[in-house]
Amino acid sequence: MMTPNRIFFALFLVACAAFAVFIIIFKTQKSPMKEINSFEECAGAGYPVMESYPRQCVLPDGRLFVEQIVGREQGRMPK
Repeated sequence: MMTPNRIFFALFLVACAAFAVFIIIFKTQKSPMKEINSFEECAGAGYPVMESYPRQCVLPDGRLFVEQIVGREQGRMPK
């Protein structure tokens, strides 16, 4: 029969092993935010887009991406 001390020690070892596995998995995963480098990638990943002109997308880490408007003169409203 196992004594309460041995049971506690066995549970402690299992918890430490589970924690170590969690840390290894967490450290080896890439952060998806680090791979975002443009407005299109930010909006495509589902982050909030401000309905300004031009539109802006903000990541939780504070980075801001502004939509590039091509083919229109700046300062003029479309006809």
